[in-house]
Amino acid sequence: MFGTQTIMDLLDDYQQSGLMAQDFKALKPSERMTLMKDLAGFIIPKKKALEADVNVNSEAQQSIIDLLRDLALDNE
Repeated sequence: MFGTQTIMDLLDDYQQSGLMAQDFKALKPSERMTLMKDLAGFIIPKKKALEADVNVNSEAQQSIIDLLRDLALDNE
């Protein structure tokens, strides 16, 4: 129905008119916070859970253990 540019133009006009700030200030504090939280979701990336599948063979595992042991001895 509306293209992206049309929506951006409408929002720009709404903001430029001062009505957006006026309407925002007319909200209850809890409504303002909800609105800000919802809008922030569009500009702040959301954290996602990450999964890792790591396979370590016995030689690599021993090398890591040896490296950690050497590092610990260096700090004594």
